[in-house]
Amino acid sequence: MMWIVVYVSLALLASATAQDCPAIYAGCSCQITYYMKSIECRQLGKVEVIPAFNSSNTKFQSLTIRETVVRTVQERAFDGLRFQKLLLSKLDIQSVSVDAFVGLDASYLEEIHIDANAISVIHPGTFRNLSRLSSLGLQNNRLQTLHADVFQGLTSLSVLYMYHNRLTSLPDDVFDGLDQLLELKLNDNELSVITSTMFQPLVNLERLYLQNNLLKRIDSQSFSSLAALRRLELQNNLLGSAGLESSVFVGLDALSVINLSNNNITEIAADTFAYLSGLTQLDLGNNHLHRLDQMLFRNLTKLQKIYLSNNRLTNLPDDIFAFQPSLRGLYLQQNDLRSITNAHLRNLTSLNYLYLDSNALESLPADSLSDLTALETISLNDNEIYSLEPGTLSSCRSLTSFSMKRNKIHQLPAGIFQQLPKLSSIFLGNNLVISIVSETFVNLTSLAHIELSSNRITAVADTAFLDLPRLANLGLDNNYLTTVPVNALQQLPKLATLNIRNNSLTSLPNASFEGNAQLRRLMMSNNEIEHVDSGAFTSLPNLEHLDLSNNRLSTFIAGQRCR
Repeated sequence: MMWIVVYVSLALLASATAQDCPAIYAGCSCQITYYMKSIECRQLGKVEVIPAFNSSNTKFQSLTIRETVVRTVQERAFDGLRFQKLLLSKLDIQSVSVDAFVGLDASYLEEIHIDANAISVIHPGTFRNLSRLSSLGLQNNRLQTLHADVFQGLTSLSVLYMYHNRLTSLPDDVFDGLDQLLELKLNDNELSVITSTMFQPLVNLERLYLQNNLLKRIDSQSFSSLAALRRLELQNNLLGSAGLESSVFVGLDALSVINLSNNNITEIAADTFAYLSGLTQLDLGNNHLHRLDQMLFRNLTKLQKIYLSNNRLTNLPDDIFAFQPSLRGLYLQQNDLRSITNAHLRNLTSLNYLYLDSNALESLPADSLSDLTALETISLNDNEIYSLEPGTLSSCRSLTSFSMKRNKIHQLPAGIFQQLPKLSSIFLGNNLVISIVSETFVNLTSLAHIELSSNRITAVADTAFLDLPRLANLGLDNNYLTTVPVNALQQLPKLATLNIRNNSLTSLPNASFEGNAQLRRLMMSNNEIEHVDSGAFTSLPNLEHLDLSNNRLSTFIAGQRCR
């Protein structure tokens, strides 16, 4: 009996599929299953208008046309159809009739995607009566202007995409009636001004994207009615200090993220962000800021990330970040900072990431990082720092990565990295270090990687590396070593990769790598090695890669264990 029921059900479904499908054009078909009903037209070639359909009472999830060129969406193109989603993307559509959507069941339609076409004009009234429409995608077209009434009747619209068009301006009342809108994307257009009334009706808007325009001015109170706005993207515009009034962000009580990067801002008034008490992320990178007011961030007590990279800052006011106890990331790279002190980093007890690369720092005072007890990553590459004082990192017990490449460090004090149980990576390449003294790297139980390449190292103390049970990678290339630091390497039982190429090694005696049974990669090219003893590699049963190229070897003794 069960098999008979299934057979009858399938037969009825097959019959219903043919009977209920409104497609009549060759290349159009319906997919009707128990879970989904859809209409699809594909590979219709070049057609003048949308293909005709029969009327149908069936509710379809979607109508899609693809891999086709359609010149016009004609009037009543979907007459008698009922579907939730209309997908007309990438069809090279040039025009849409003002009556294109007349005749379809507007009570069922929720989404229209007519993006990536060649539409230059949308006539006012085109979307009239589509009161249930929640999402409208008009992005990647050729729209240059919008009529004030173009969105009239879209009272349920929550998502509106118009990015990648050619819009130069917007009517002040173009968004009237769109009080349910949650997300508006206007990025990648040619807008130059945001007026004080343009966004006034959007009282429930949560996300506003205005990046990659030509904005030079945002009028005062432009966002004053957007009390629900949480994200504001304004990067990659032409905003200068004159076009960014101190009251421009008044009313944005819920704002969490604001991006003002890559503009022409030279100065910011002290009260510019005074009303953004809920802000968690602020991006001011890639501007022309040469100074910051001490009060600029005073009210932003919930900030978690501040981006100030690639500006022209030469110094920071004392206590500039003292009221950001929740700050986790501070990005100050690519400025002209001459110093960084405890007064600049005071109270940043939650800070995890600090980036100070490419500045003009000459020193790092011993107490400069004393408040950064949660610090995990610090990057100080490309500065002028010539020394590290003992105790500089002693408070940073959560530190996992320390990078100070391309500075002028001459010496590493013994124990500079002590009491850092989570430290896993140290990068000190391209400095001026002459020797690695005893107990430079000691009791670092998580340390896996040390880079000391491109220094001036001539000697490594026998006890330079102590209690490093996880060290797997050691870079000593591009230095002035004349012998393999055998005793120092014997303290590294887990060493897997050793790079000592481009040094001045002349020979490899027996037991050069005694105690390094886990070594898999050994790079010793570009030295002056003339002789390799027969037992040089006998203690390396796991060696997989050995590079001795560009040395002075004339023979290689048979029986040496390496592969």
